[in-house]
Amino acid sequence: MVRQIKITDERQLFNYACRYLERYPSSVLKLKSKLKQKCDDISIIDSVLQRLQSLNYLNDLELAESLARALIRRGYGRNRIIMKLKEKKLNASSIAEKFLSNKDAREKERSALISLIEKKTERLNLKTASGKKKIVDFLIRRGFDPATVYEVLREKGII
Repeated sequence: MVRQIKITDERQLFNYACRYLERYPSSVLKLKSKLKQKCDDISIIDSVLQRLQSLNYLNDLELAESLARALIRRGYGRNRIIMKLKEKKLNASSIAEKFLSNKDAREKERSALISLIEKKTERLNLKTASGKKKIVDFLIRRGFDPATVYEVLREKGII
């Protein structure tokens, strides 16, 4: 059994937090829970978190925007992005509303939806009801809004 050594010095905890953030970009809540495993003193943890935030090493908004941009590039929709932000313990609703509500993000989401539809139409038999259901289910699982999915599929003449 491996015994973990608890950190009692603020400088050591700060260095540990910096090394952790270098490897795993994290939210404030996630890092706080990780630091609680290493240190029992909440006041030291809070001072380390404040110092990291003042140095801009720990910024939930930038982390969320970066993650949202990456997920949009990978072809995920708004709902899936919000779910991923919640998994990372980020305040997903306010961040998603701010970042994803702008016109550019909506256009990127729509273009990702169209490119996914074009990719899937090559592989699926869209003349059958099961083929149409498969593409709709796939796009909704990807996190796209069902109304937008049906609208684009109607524009393409698939439904």
